[in-house]
Amino acid sequence: MPEITTFETLDNEIKKFGGKPIVLEALWDGDTTGWFLCLFVYTKSDSFFNKSTNRFSLGHISLGGDIRLFKNEPFTEISLAKELGILAEKKYNLEFYFPSQNEPDDDCPKWSDRHLAINCSSCNKLIIPTTSPHLPKDICYNCYLEKERNQELINNKLVQDGVVLYLSNDEKSEKIGFYGSYDYLILSKFNIPSISDLDKIESIKVFTIPIEELQILKNDIEKELNLKLQDYTKPEINKDHWRFSHSTFEIEYQGINYTLETQRNQDHSYILECIRTLEYLTRAIVEKMNLQICFVRGLKYQDDSALRYLHYLKNDFSNIDELLEHYKILLSKQDILQTIENLSNYGCLIFDGFNIKSTELGKNIV
Repeated sequence: MPEITTFETLDNEIKKFGGKPIVLEALWDGDTTGWFLCLFVYTKSDSFFNKSTNRFSLGHISLGGDIRLFKNEPFTEISLAKELGILAEKKYNLEFYFPSQNEPDDDCPKWSDRHLAINCSSCNKLIIPTTSPHLPKDICYNCYLEKERNQELINNKLVQDGVVLYLSNDEKSEKIGFYGSYDYLILSKFNIPSISDLDKIESIKVFTIPIEELQILKNDIEKELNLKLQDYTKPEINKDHWRFSHSTFEIEYQGINYTLETQRNQDHSYILECIRTLEYLTRAIVEKMNLQICFVRGLKYQDDSALRYLHYLKNDFSNIDELLEHYKILLSKQDILQTIENLSNYGCLIFDGFNIKSTELGKNIV
């Protein structure tokens, strides 16, 4: 499909199809790269032998990625689609049909199916009622999720415990990832002197692994990996399975390419994680960075939400008044002040008067 960024491009696509344009349709779709808008035109033929309405694909509008969902940034596809719709209405005297003009939603009906739709009881946009027995039928999925998130915030239950890995030095930090348990990490299979008393951790605890320990750890993992590779056998994988598999990987180690099938072969899974671990350990040693292993326990929804607000919406810098304003509908002033105190005690934020700033720890655990 052609990328549509100007009315000239859109107009040229419309002209390719016969008949009178009566509707310009904009519907959301998405893939692994993010959300985008698909544009269609409905044309009407009034010839004596052929009276029909036809739908044709014109192209798509794609101007960004899914990171905007976390940063609460506007989807610029929306404003461009509206602009193109106004121009098309003026030129062709057609209807511009754009049922989800505030946020991405792929549950909205085509123009030709709008008689099958209902209005969301919360935001009023047209939706096709869900067939899931686990979801309400009178509300769109986005509004349902928003209500669920709001209730979780009010209830302030514990969020999932886990482990966050990140590299850091005096100049920068780099997040490696979040893991549901320390046992999932290759690191847990090896002795790390700086880590102790894991069963006694009740809140947020960070273990700093210095470069000298990282070098020893790297050597130990390399020895274990080389033993595993002595028994490596390349898996036989059907080409069709390879194309759609999420458990088959090609990876290079010491100049040799290895094919790994991790779903059915535990040794292959172990090899893959060893190689990935060695990659960030090597980077830490070369760039003179410490490895930070952060155990996240006891964090609650209000703590997590405030950290995400600071990091994704405020670029890690805000003030108490802005937090009070942001949460005023759902949380009390006491809730917010207690959350700020909790995060300060955890070492996730620091104060400068009424200003609040995320620490490197606060930035990396969300």
